[in-house]
Amino acid sequence: MVVEEDGTYKASTTRGTLTQGTFSLRDGKLRYQSTRTTGAASLSIDQGKTVLTMMPVDPTADTGRTEYERVK
Repeated sequence: MVVEEDGTYKASTTRGTLTQGTFSLRDGKLRYQSTRTTGAASLSIDQGKTVLTMMPVDPTADTGRTEYERVK
């Protein structure tokens, strides 16, 4: 996943699915809207790992929870 300064992003999954979208802050919460889903996102740091978790509003077998680990 590559996130630009304006909040737009492009990402691919381990299955090769390509998606793009936009992050935004609403009511103090991180949200996203992509070409496939809309939902909430969170950023966590644990034991030196930074992980972005994205959870769609209406998850399906194809569009469930997704995690991206930051690579430095």
